[in-house]
Amino acid sequence: MKHSLSKSQRLRGKQVFQKLFAEGSQKAAYPVALRYRWTPDVPGVRMAVGVSRRRFKHAADRNRLKRRLREAYRRQQQAFPQHTGLELLFIYMPRHEVPYPELARAVAKLARELHNAPSPPAL
Repeated sequence: MKHSLSKSQRLRGKQVFQKLFAEGSQKAAYPVALRYRWTPDVPGVRMAVGVSRRRFKHAADRNRLKRRLREAYRRQQQAFPQHTGLELLFIYMPRHEVPYPELARAVAKLARELHNAPSPPAL
């Protein structure tokens, strides 16, 4: 089993992020906020992670938090709806580092909420 995210699973591009913020929905489970959008353009799930430069001045701190968020997502990847196009953006909210188990619980909770959410609009 491959443990990394493939290129097709990564969310990239300025226009994609603009659409995500303009048309997407959001959910939150402390310490993570989730912006998501159902999309017919690309099958499967694509994701990205964001950590505020304003809250974490040092790149090493931001990168550590992003690695932890990606790992938490990777472990819960199958809990997210896989049958349709879905774009996800995980945003780290607090101003301090949160232990990994708490981060993993939040991602798992978001996966359950998204899986139990009303079905996506007809694509």
